[in-house]
Amino acid sequence: MLAQRLGRRAVATELALERVEAAYLLRAFDDVHARAQVLLEREGVAPIARLAAQELRVRTCRATIAFADGATIGLAALAEQGIVYPETDGECVHALIPGLMKLNAWLDAHPEGFRDFPLDPSPKRLLCDAVETALTACVAYFGRPVLACYLILRQVQAAIDLGTVTMASPLMVTVVAQAFSSFTGQFREGPRWTRQGVDLAVRLGSPLHADCLAIDGLFERFWRPVEESRETYAESMRIATLSGSFQGVSFTILGDLYMRQFWGGRPLPQMATAASKAAEQSARIGDALSLSACRIVMGLA
Repeated sequence: MLAQRLGRRAVATELALERVEAAYLLRAFDDVHARAQVLLEREGVAPIARLAAQELRVRTCRATIAFADGATIGLAALAEQGIVYPETDGECVHALIPGLMKLNAWLDAHPEGFRDFPLDPSPKRLLCDAVETALTACVAYFGRPVLACYLILRQVQAAIDLGTVTMASPLMVTVVAQAFSSFTGQFREGPRWTRQGVDLAVRLGSPLHADCLAIDGLFERFWRPVEESRETYAESMRIATLSGSFQGVSFTILGDLYMRQFWGGRPLPQMATAASKAAEQSARIGDALSLSACRIVMGLA
């Protein structure tokens, strides 16, 4: 009888999680939080199910630019798993400078990078990495970019130490480029990290492939004319559209509109037209981050 009750509870939890994920895919973001909260308040919910619900909430906060809530939820979720971070930016910086140099030295010594790293089969590690990946965007936009860089360093160094990766790893490997260049000013070092992330995403079939490509496009301007990144953004948009990744669409819009067109020196009337079209696309996918960026460009144009 106990086994039957436990079985029914597990099925009910699985169904509840599927409904939360369905709400996310349908862009019913308020419903994501409401359904996840109900699940989290149930007695006896397995820790892995709690973590899955929290990951969806943090992802939703990123999509709706509720960055403060995303930071709070994500940090609390990872603390439940024993993953904690320095409380001050000063502590982060103290670890970041030597840590980032160590990462770069590792890639110098291992130019093949993550090519032979197998997937870690642990659901817990995958979810922790996924929470941390979404949390990175939240804390960066919330005003703690130094902490965001620390999260990147922690996850990528952990992958190297363990010799395994997860489906979330490609994006964090890619954004090492942003962390490293931010602290060293060596922007031309970035592309070798973005290419590592893109190659890893392709090999794993990661759902973050489009996101990685979009960030690769950001760094192409450091080694070739910015207009030539058009092909990378087009491929990123194609993959994001085919896979149904509206986060990938969002990243592509941000990169193409801001870095290729706006900062590339397009005339303002052309920018107004491009931003208006991108805003329509952002509204369709329900991503507030790219939509807000489009509105900023429209206001300037």
